[in-house]
Amino acid sequence: MTVSFDFNFWTVLMFLMNFGVVAWVQISNRSKAATEELKAVQKSAASETKTLEEKAMHWLGQHSERISALEMAAENAIKHDDLAAVHRRVDGLMTQLSRMEGQVGQMAGQVTQVLTNLDRLTGLMMHQGSKL
Repeated sequence: MTVSFDFNFWTVLMFLMNFGVVAWVQISNRSKAATEELKAVQKSAASETKTLEEKAMHWLGQHSERISALEMAAENAIKHDDLAAVHRRVDGLMTQLSRMEGQVGQMAGQVTQVLTNLDRLTGLMMHQGSKL
């Protein structure tokens, strides 16, 4: 069996045209697939961007609340003048305590004298009671 290849102009032309159509379809499908893939990537990027924007706005809101709380705490915090007033009050109380300490010392001396007198009286009464 013999195979003969008769190449004439029309056969070559048909071959080239078929090859050209196949190449054109491949290129067309490739660009179409690339376009669809690009659209899918754009949709994905848009949704991720929206999610990130929502998270960023949430974080900014939290930071805003924290900053407001810190500013309120700073406004309501104890200031130097307040500490000075507390210090003056403590100094006054310490002065009063030192006076009271002196007075308690005097009272302790008086109580000691009373106890000494009671001991003497008790001893005297015991001594006179034994003579009876």
